[in-house]
Amino acid sequence: MLEIAVIADDLTGAADTGVQFCRLARPNYLLAASALATAQFPDSPKAVTVHTSSRHLPPLAARNAVTQAARALKSFQPSLIYKKIDSCLRGNLGPEIDALLEELGLEQAFVAPAFPAQGRLTIHDEHLIHGIPLGKTEIAKDPINPVKCSLVSEVIAAQTCHDVGVVDIEATAKGSKELEQAVSSLLKKGTKIIVFDACEQEHLENIARLSLDRYPGSLLVGSAGLALGLAEVVTQRQGKKQATSPSTQGSLLFVGGSASARLADQHEALVAQNQASQMILDAEMLADPKAREQRRKWGDEAAVSLAQTNLVLRITPPEENKSKPSSEAVAQGLAQVAAAAALTSSPAGMFLSGGDTAQAVFEQLEVQAVELHAEVLPGLVWGTIMGGPQNGGLVVTKAGAFGEDDDLVKLHGLLCGQA
Repeated sequence: MLEIAVIADDLTGAADTGVQFCRLARPNYLLAASALATAQFPDSPKAVTVHTSSRHLPPLAARNAVTQAARALKSFQPSLIYKKIDSCLRGNLGPEIDALLEELGLEQAFVAPAFPAQGRLTIHDEHLIHGIPLGKTEIAKDPINPVKCSLVSEVIAAQTCHDVGVVDIEATAKGSKELEQAVSSLLKKGTKIIVFDACEQEHLENIARLSLDRYPGSLLVGSAGLALGLAEVVTQRQGKKQATSPSTQGSLLFVGGSASARLADQHEALVAQNQASQMILDAEMLADPKAREQRRKWGDEAAVSLAQTNLVLRITPPEENKSKPSSEAVAQGLAQVAAAAALTSSPAGMFLSGGDTAQAVFEQLEVQAVELHAEVLPGLVWGTIMGGPQNGGLVVTKAGAFGEDDDLVKLHGLLCGQA
């Protein structure tokens, strides 16, 4: 039996959420939902996190992918199932929540996308990113999944067949009796999906505690913030597992497929400290099926550089008023270059940012799963690769738009024993 199972719509989000439960249950494995039926774990898992790669799928396909993941997880008899969603509300939130409610026979969903540690807050149903309403941030211009509405309930209501209600910050902050009364009132009206305000981590713990104690037939839905709240509540009751720390010697490969300005700043800070060389690869050439020879040359060049020092592989930023290549095709091309370098030069560890990029690199390197160990910095998740030529290797993943500008500098220090 599993103590916890997490279903996420992309790889890096799965990692930064699944790792929150390492304090509860080890070993904790991360893998593609499609690989769950045939997975062979070295030790019996106590926690499993699966990613469905469904964020960019059409709604019906996303619903089907999550349904299949839930069916596969049932055989593991998880005590808890947590649904991870994007903290910027991208993807198929409604269809995926609906799929789990139906497949698992759950009574209602409690949804809290806030992640205070990363500047994601929900106040009076309005979702804020570092104080800016979501619909006024760069997420509204996302080339694949733009979110133009800032109200969480409206984003979900446009995608689901169920009634959606909101619990305001006043009740969430007070917790206990007031919070239960607010939820009870909505449930009596037939509300099936309840959105919760939250602007402090304590508020998320209040939501998790309410679900566990008063509404165990609920599906908890959120980002890594609510997962952290759930883990904290359970560890207060059951105790905490011993955390570990990573270290390595040798060159590190940093691969960034996200066009996020935050990730670009993180790469620049690492290079400015003379802690890595870098190659900035043209996104159109990475995506062009006719540019195989150019990608091969880049792979050879990257291998030579990686044999000598840490290396950053990143993509050119998108240009305004210009058609953009498919993000999936860019990720696949970048993964080909990264895999060629890794296979030739065998780096001591890899840093992968962007869910599509991490998934593509894992596919190129025939990675079967990752054993999750710890969150070494907020949003940066350390694990050990299982399967393929990099078996046993260190990997750190991160969603593209998260973190501080010096996070990769700090990560380098941690991995190399300089922190």
